[in-house]
Amino acid sequence: MRKHNGRGRLLPVIPALLAFAISACGAETENVTPPAAADESEADPSASAVSSSEPETEAGSGETEPDGEGAGAGDANGQMAAFPEPEGFEVTEEILSTAMVMKGNPYRLQNVMKRALDGEPVTLAYLGGSITKGAAATSEESCYAALTTQWWRETFPETEITYINAGVGETDSYVGVHRAERDVLSDSPDVVVVEFSVNDEKEINRESYESLLRRILTENEKTAVICLMLGTKTHSFADEHFPIAYYYDLPIINVNGLMANGLISWEQIGTEDGVHPSDEGHALFAGLLTEYCAEVLASVEEGERADPYTIPEVGQSACSYTDSFLIFADDTSGIEVSGLVPEEKEFSKLHGLGWTTQAGETVRMETEAKTFGILYTQFAEEPEGGSASYEIYVDGEYTDTIFGCDEEENDERMIYTECLKEDTASHHVIELRPVSGTGTFFEIRALAVGE
Repeated sequence: MRKHNGRGRLLPVIPALLAFAISACGAETENVTPPAAADESEADPSASAVSSSEPETEAGSGETEPDGEGAGAGDANGQMAAFPEPEGFEVTEEILSTAMVMKGNPYRLQNVMKRALDGEPVTLAYLGGSITKGAAATSEESCYAALTTQWWRETFPETEITYINAGVGETDSYVGVHRAERDVLSDSPDVVVVEFSVNDEKEINRESYESLLRRILTENEKTAVICLMLGTKTHSFADEHFPIAYYYDLPIINVNGLMANGLISWEQIGTEDGVHPSDEGHALFAGLLTEYCAEVLASVEEGERADPYTIPEVGQSACSYTDSFLIFADDTSGIEVSGLVPEEKEFSKLHGLGWTTQAGETVRMETEAKTFGILYTQFAEEPEGGSASYEIYVDGEYTDTIFGCDEEENDERMIYTECLKEDTASHHVIELRPVSGTGTFFEIRALAVGE
């Protein structure tokens, strides 16, 4: 693995989370709630962290052109510290080339690098599931997102680097696109790493993943996107995500492909649960991400410029979720709700207040929308009073039945159902009618609405 030293040279090391975690480098971690980017050819919503000053765009170009000269990465403090490779295996050139499936158009990331070289603030956001959050890592500083951010801070020591970790366990890209505005885009990130190849598994996830990428790209013309495609010991949605990221000419780092090609094994990078990576896995992910960033940085310092990035005019799918968001009990603007009781304590994973149902009552929700989904808790054991089940009716027509308990599951989980999807937004009434003979308790975490 090569590490850029800020003067056009590459050092033969891989940035890893291990050294950061073990040596307690002391970089401050900021966990900020997210939303926000801006536009380029289409406008989409969002935003959420620390504002950063950004250079004005050239008239007619839509994006900022990077200059060839800059302060130079690492100039203030000399050569950057090197991270060791993950323990237990060597990161070879074959591993690097196999994982870096596609480098995409680096124009936006080149601009970010140029701003960082000039000492302008940079915001890095990571949007994904529990792996992005750092599940199974030995510390918050040992997760790939924190390690990658540490590389940026060491590479640009005079630049303010804001770190947003928007990883939420049990969430796929459907939930991700609905929370993107609040959790990432409202903070106008300069770079967003998207990781959902582990939790995506449904047909709907092809469109939700594309909607998410398109939402980020159109929200802010300066935001660079990197697609990180991971896998568990037995599952990955990377093969479904790849053609979408390819269509948008985005960089693709496919760690799952390393396992599929026998270059690494799960035992080298994963934990016994078969799902979450070990510190060595996080170190590998961070190393691959920073390897790509170092190459782009080198191109900037050598005066290279990619062609301005252009978003495809139309999506591969309908991209029905590009203008979507979550509604919680503490802010029901735009929707009328009856038959639900707001909870007093927020659901920590989504950082919002949900609802519980009132015994035996029909739940009624009325709003303008083109898509509508319900995020709810499904228990593995019956709660006190028994769990309720509901038949869903949209404008008087039955669409689905949802169950508050599934005893075949080992653990309580948050799941969702989509009950409405149309081409354009219009007025709708969604009713949850209690199923006779079931219990009285049901927990709704959030409502997913698309306009």
